[in-house]
Amino acid sequence: MTDEEIQKLLTDVTWGTLCGVKPNGEPYAVEFTCFEDGDDLCGLINPKGEMSSCIRHQPRVCLKVCESSRISTGFRAASFFGTAAYVEPTDASDMLRTWEVLETRMKAPGLFDVAKEKYSKPGNFLPVLRIKVDRRSGVTSWALPIAD
Repeated sequence: MTDEEIQKLLTDVTWGTLCGVKPNGEPYAVEFTCFEDGDDLCGLINPKGEMSSCIRHQPRVCLKVCESSRISTGFRAASFFGTAAYVEPTDASDMLRTWEVLETRMKAPGLFDVAKEKYSKPGNFLPVLRIKVDRRSGVTSWALPIAD
């Protein structure tokens, strides 16, 4: 896939699979909705969950986004390789912005109203997972129009 096709896929597809490695060497994956912030991919996942343990052990991750026809006669898929780290929001407006960007990305205004109320208070922020992407690749079985 061209860079433009990879970018269009990342824009079109809301969910991806974030892949990491557990401390015992076993692969682990979670579904992940991200947004772009500069060259980084960012999102929110449980900072005490299994993926967080993977990232503390080995911060190299892969985010895979894909789409296929219902009977898999056509597909497009892209992988984003990088280094993940948690970044603490600097203030309540920074935390609130993260939730709002995710709502916009998912085209679901108000989806995270309860979470915004809970996690946008000082002392209760969620760290933002930031993936510094250093390589991406993609493959497709069909020609994609770039323009909407």
